[in-house]
Amino acid sequence: MNKINKMLFLCFCVFIPFENTRLSAIGGVLTASPAIIFLFLGLLGCLLSIKKVNTKFFILFIILHILSIGYLLYWSMIFPTLDIGFIFDRGVRFFAIIMFYFGAIYYSMRQSEALLIMGGKAISIVILFSLLCNIFFPSLIYNPSFLHANEYFSINRFRGFAFESSSFGFQIICAVFIIAIVYKLNLVFTVLTATALGILSTSKGAVVVLLLSLVIVFLLIKRIAIIYKLILIILSLIIGSFIVKTFLLSSFVGDIENYTSVATRLTVFLLGFKTLISYPLGVSYFGFLPYFYENGKDMMYFIQQHSPFLLIFSEVDEYFQIGAFKSIGTKSTILDLVVFFGWFFVIGLSVFVKKIFSQLRKKGNYILLILSVFTLLANIFFISSLTLYLTPFLIGFITKLSQQE
Repeated sequence: MNKINKMLFLCFCVFIPFENTRLSAIGGVLTASPAIIFLFLGLLGCLLSIKKVNTKFFILFIILHILSIGYLLYWSMIFPTLDIGFIFDRGVRFFAIIMFYFGAIYYSMRQSEALLIMGGKAISIVILFSLLCNIFFPSLIYNPSFLHANEYFSINRFRGFAFESSSFGFQIICAVFIIAIVYKLNLVFTVLTATALGILSTSKGAVVVLLLSLVIVFLLIKRIAIIYKLILIILSLIIGSFIVKTFLLSSFVGDIENYTSVATRLTVFLLGFKTLISYPLGVSYFGFLPYFYENGKDMMYFIQQHSPFLLIFSEVDEYFQIGAFKSIGTKSTILDLVVFFGWFFVIGLSVFVKKIFSQLRKKGNYILLILSVFTLLANIFFISSLTLYLTPFLIGFITKLSQQE
């Protein structure tokens, strides 16, 4: 049984970087990665081996799903023109996606430290191989094939085996830090390599979030005196400003002036935060889409009135038409979960993050701490899919290594 579990988990890890294969034709985004096959089999083995159910977890699970049914009825009354069958169908899909996402976290956290390290090596090798493919065999990456279900028109941006450039930037930076942790590489060398490959990946979000993570970690380190922290932060800001100005600024300006992505991301991002006020318990699976229909236009008009830039809202405006569902979300994994579960999720995440950061600060494992902060911020600001399983793996990887004596 242990050998089968080991094989399944390593296969799961090997296929994590593949985020956009032709398998999406079977079940949409849920089956886009072959990793889902091995995750399902691995979870089945885990569930069969459970001897006792956590009562508190089970009660919370039941409460959340009773709320889900209540929201199904609530939203069907608010939008009488919206087919209740449509709400139910999309809600069930969200339920499946979220169960597999949290299942991937559970599956990863069940593994031994040694197996997680092996899995980390496998993931990193595949990601670095995808970088080489992007450089030397670009047609394999940009054209439709089994590896990619769709053509990629931004041929000046890398995407490896990931869904798009932002996700690939996250992958490549995480791969560098995993390798550094496993082989105990120098911190400065690791940061410089990760920054260089992040720039090469052309992911603006990944590079900016990495630089922000470094500043936060400087603040978290206990052993550095305040004066040195200030010097390090000032140097980081100067270097970060140079990198942004030299490599990223023109791209940012172009996005604001010529594309809809900034308006779209800003609108749905703020909608994620609004949930905590409007629906403190979240809107659950059946309320996710109706929540955007109900609140989207008001948020869009609010931004139009207060933004110093002339933003293009044509894309996001389509999200708020009753019956729309494609690509709708907050463009943030964390905020998507906030919309689903409200303060339940915020409180749980806060407790977990505080515990992990505290353990890593005490141990002085700064490379792992940077990876932890980067993973958290990336899933707040630019990683936006609950069907990408690198983050669930990293949660298990970071948790196990933070408990290391």
